[in-house]
Amino acid sequence: MVSLNQLKAQEFPNSFRGTLRAMSDSSFNTDRLIRLETHIFSIAQNKGDSLGNWFLPAYEDYIDSLDPKLQAEALESMLIICYQQIGNLDMAEGFLEKRIQILEEIGHEEMLAVALSQLMFLQADQEEKEKAIETSIRLREMIRLKGDMLPERKSFLYRQLCGFYHKVREIQLGIEICNVGAEYAEDENDDRNLAGIYEALALLHENKGSSNDSIINYREMAISKAEAAGDSFLLRTLYRNMARTYAKLNRIEVAREYYEKTFKIYENYPYLFGWITDMTSYGNFLLDVQDVKRAEELYQKLSSLYPEYAHHDESVKHLANLGMKIMVSRADVDSFNYYKTIYDSLWIDVLEKDKLEVREELLVEYETKEKEAQNKILEARNQGTMIALIAVGLVAILLIFLVNTIVKRRKAERILHEQKEALMASDLKRTALEKEQSEQKNNQLKAELQERVKQITEHQMLNAELKQLLNDLNNNLEQPENRKLTRQMKNLVGRKATEAALEEIAQKINDFYPGLQDQLAGKLGEKKEAEVYTTMLYLMDYRTEDIAKLLQKTEKAVRNIRYRVRKKLDMAEELDFQDGVKEILQLVS
Repeated sequence: MVSLNQLKAQEFPNSFRGTLRAMSDSSFNTDRLIRLETHIFSIAQNKGDSLGNWFLPAYEDYIDSLDPKLQAEALESMLIICYQQIGNLDMAEGFLEKRIQILEEIGHEEMLAVALSQLMFLQADQEEKEKAIETSIRLREMIRLKGDMLPERKSFLYRQLCGFYHKVREIQLGIEICNVGAEYAEDENDDRNLAGIYEALALLHENKGSSNDSIINYREMAISKAEAAGDSFLLRTLYRNMARTYAKLNRIEVAREYYEKTFKIYENYPYLFGWITDMTSYGNFLLDVQDVKRAEELYQKLSSLYPEYAHHDESVKHLANLGMKIMVSRADVDSFNYYKTIYDSLWIDVLEKDKLEVREELLVEYETKEKEAQNKILEARNQGTMIALIAVGLVAILLIFLVNTIVKRRKAERILHEQKEALMASDLKRTALEKEQSEQKNNQLKAELQERVKQITEHQMLNAELKQLLNDLNNNLEQPENRKLTRQMKNLVGRKATEAALEEIAQKINDFYPGLQDQLAGKLGEKKEAEVYTTMLYLMDYRTEDIAKLLQKTEKAVRNIRYRVRKKLDMAEELDFQDGVKEILQLVS
């Protein structure tokens, strides 16, 4: 008897171009489409660009000549290949929309329902949750109205809805749909789909935060139904998820038991690459629980099968990653570097293979386009001189239009540029005028301040003479009451004169630096008038001796005041006092 693999080898060559030629030389039916899909999967490892760039578009052109129902089936194969093999969601959506359109035209509602179940997952993957929910509502309505739907297909659609609502995190709605689907599948004795629904319930309850007992119970029911149906592919997933559940609960032995069950399934079906990933996951679990010996045995088992999946880079990467971890547990640096080199080199190999494949595709594409161009040239020559003249006329009209458009655009740009320059010149002129007026005002304020300080200084000298006369008078007076009165007069004269002068100077400085006195009072203290006035006078370039006269203090006292202000304002020692105050208070005159 001829095996399926031998049949595939007889039907389709082991290359994309050969496969396309074989397709064009023969007719198709449903069984042959299924075999073609399997064949494409087998030769498409690490050739995603070739699939998406030219094989699938060429395949799509070919199936346009098929019967509509066969077209729909072929488009489903293309969808699965595009979605699972190269992950091109946009291309997959295009195939799916075309499939849905054909199914709507021929009125095949059951196949249409399956297509809608695929569409809602695709929309969810593209982060179009609202559209995906709308599609799921349409699918639920079809299930409700289609009374003569095949029971197995109806159960499958319920299972799809359960998985979808888990994917988009509509937990409560998903649980409700799963319960309805489970009841229906139970009534129809559909163990295969019932197992999938129970697993979806387990996942939904995990997200909901239900008890571990209820989650384990759903998975036990799912495993029971999958074992009854003999669905090894689903069982592999169920055993793996149950193992992870028990591992989270730190029930290591039970987790190990379910991983072992997964491994036994793998021993019977060693050619499915997804299972290689599961086995390396089991190896990582064994390392986590310090069972290095068992992990090494598992690794050796996987390595012995290496020739069977050596062409599948993802599987080899998982195996190399497990090998690195085992060598870390052994502290074997040389072996670790060996496996790391394998792991890293895979990316280089993939790039080189892609380059070679792209070169081949470009060569084929170039030859095809060159031939098409030659055919078009011959056709154009046969159409006569009139068409050529019309074409030349159209080109001339187009050129005139383009030239006119360019001239108008450049004229508009020139006008806009001139307006912009005029506006900039006006702004510069206004800015210069404002600056000049500001400088004139500042110079006037400084001149007034200097004149006023000069007057106050002269007044201070007169006050000093008056105080001296009062001192002489006080010394000549014999009665204590007269001496006390004289001292009070002297202090009052000095204080009143100083306060009035400082208030006037402060007002003019505030005109120069608006709000300066309030700022300083806020930072130095409301009652620290000497510190406030000293800082304001230093800002106006007055010398220490002049400030001492105005405040009626010694120069040393003024320097001490300046030192205290530095400390209160956290001013760096190397910073000039006047510049430091301006910087800290952000003063702009």
